[in-house]
Amino acid sequence: MSNLLFEIRDSDTYCGHWHFDEANKRFVGNPVRSAAIEDMHDACKNKDGEADQTHAQAMTMEDMKKLLAYVQQQCPKDGELKDLLALGLKAGSLLFNAFTTTGFTLWTW
Repeated sequence: MSNLLFEIRDSDTYCGHWHFDEANKRFVGNPVRSAAIEDMHDACKNKDGEADQTHAQAMTMEDMKKLLAYVQQQCPKDGELKDLLALGLKAGSLLFNAFTTTGFTLWTW
């Protein structure tokens, strides 16, 4: 698997600082490291005048409701299990619901 990923990523083309290589007439480096992305990232981090954080913000109840509604839309509770793929989707959905709601309860208690 790692050899395949190395072949797909085109050696070191997408590593390092994002810039235009005049010699080869193409962009090289990691696009996520471009100035536009870095500026957008900094703006998003400080949009509410918050100090730098090293952890994710807590999920709100509204976020949790949206997440569970999306999962319910993808795999309805009363959906018919026609084959193994549908059964796998249902099992994954139930596991996700159990894990996220338990974690949310423990985190916000």
